[in-house]
Amino acid sequence: MPYKFKGKRDCTQSDGSKGKYQTVKKDGTKRCYKTEKQYKSSMAWGHGEADDQEDEEILKEYIKKIIREALQGNPDQKEAAYAVIYAEGYVQQFEEIFRRILNKNPKLGNQGEKWMPLSDAIGNIQAILIAGRRQVQTPNEEAGQPGWRDLPEEIDVVTEANDAADYDFESGGIYKCIEKIDVLVNRQTPMGMSAAEGLGVFGGGGGGVSFQDTAAGDARALIALMDNDNVLSWLDEVETMKRYGELK
Repeated sequence: MPYKFKGKRDCTQSDGSKGKYQTVKKDGTKRCYKTEKQYKSSMAWGHGEADDQEDEEILKEYIKKIIREALQGNPDQKEAAYAVIYAEGYVQQFEEIFRRILNKNPKLGNQGEKWMPLSDAIGNIQAILIAGRRQVQTPNEEAGQPGWRDLPEEIDVVTEANDAADYDFESGGIYKCIEKIDVLVNRQTPMGMSAAEGLGVFGGGGGGVSFQDTAAGDARALIALMDNDNVLSWLDEVETMKRYGELK
């Protein structure tokens, strides 16, 4: 849908935090972004819409620039490293959002029997991604892996992932974040390969199971909770409170 306005403008997000960039569609729908990077990258990765060919090309070039900078050197291993780092950053930020919901909304936090399976599933994914990230950044001479301790775009990639999680929750809600975690782990990250594929590039594992298989299985277990009536009722309550401005 074409925009009435898009660009730099002071605005306020639904949680009360301030933003610097805003889009206003012709139907009156508004979205507020904290930073220019969040504004551009969110639009480029399908969160927003370009209303003409020129805008679309600008957005594509912006993302290509980030990826080119991130993958200079050994593209295969760096793509794998950044895929794991991006997914881990996204899940880390979602965990922060999840904790905030529990801590600031007693009505939701007191329903432990409903949200605990979800918390455990997210924690399992975060744990394997953290372990995998250590593996990625630890040298392994036998496997010919240098260990990517010094990744020049690491902070930018983590920031992008954090911003994406915040934006997905802000604009699409908690279901959107859960779906995105599965996409990042099992299908693809903005770098190209999925986090599970990235873990497979570097190998490693525990208990006779590879990090790659563990991560993929943990993400599938998270999605399987969408068949759990208790979990779904809790998530629906989160969404309802968010929709009516009751979520803190």
